[in-house]
Amino acid sequence: MVTCGRDDEVVEVSLAAIGELAKTSRKSRVELTPHMSGGQARTLLRERLLKEKPERVEVLDYCHETRAASMLFRKDHLQHHKIDHKSERFPLLILIGFGRMGEALLLQALKLAQFPNGQWLRVHIFDQAAEQRWARFTGRYPNFARRDLEPIADIECHQGDILAEPAMSQLRKAALTENADVNIVVALDGEDDSLALIEQLPHEIGARDVPVLVRIHHESGVSSLIQKYNPAERDEGGSGVADPSAPKKPVVMTFGLVEQSAQDEDPSQFSRESFAAQIHANLSLIHISEP
Repeated sequence: MVTCGRDDEVVEVSLAAIGELAKTSRKSRVELTPHMSGGQARTLLRERLLKEKPERVEVLDYCHETRAASMLFRKDHLQHHKIDHKSERFPLLILIGFGRMGEALLLQALKLAQFPNGQWLRVHIFDQAAEQRWARFTGRYPNFARRDLEPIADIECHQGDILAEPAMSQLRKAALTENADVNIVVALDGEDDSLALIEQLPHEIGARDVPVLVRIHHESGVSSLIQKYNPAERDEGGSGVADPSAPKKPVVMTFGLVEQSAQDEDPSQFSRESFAAQIHANLSLIHISEP
């Protein structure tokens, strides 16, 4: 597995590895797995590796962020089970942090956002550089910026520090949207900021039992505090008993461990993902055949 942190380094090391493997006479099978985040760059590298590799080398595709997003939404965190064909409810995803993990989460959510009542997914993105990152995202995926295509979701970006106003007020308003099944996904790079954020979440969010899913990197350090964070069971006064009159805060769940995503099965093995992929393929054929 080639994992160097930066995509350009992964490309360089992967191509060098293929070159060295081509020089050897060993017949044993080798799996080469480059870990890259950029979708287009990953596709181009894979095509080149497949063209240049020796026959005994198998090139596997792996992206931690994509796999972690797949594992997260596989647990029905878009609330499919709550929405039937008669329902007036709709899913609302609040995505905090729009870096590499945030992009992967958005793409995965959009891929799975087919609901029997025909409702669209609503998405609120919060990031300190939301406008610039959204512009970069639509540069890589230009169909999201096209006006002549029917949108597949309502997406709204909010720029600013999520730990300060007005972002926190905007978050509260989004989380209390009527008829919405809300999920808050925290995809910040800094775990200190993630812990500070869940401490500041408005109590109204806890009162509505809104799930809060927080990205962690390790099972130690600040990550361990997030994993064990359950404010409903904490005793602020030291009596050993939680105060029932205290405002109810959200229960936090975690995702994103590299150890888990690296051991995960191929996402296409799961029914909802394979179903979504088939829908996408069929729609692509329809658009291609249209005059």
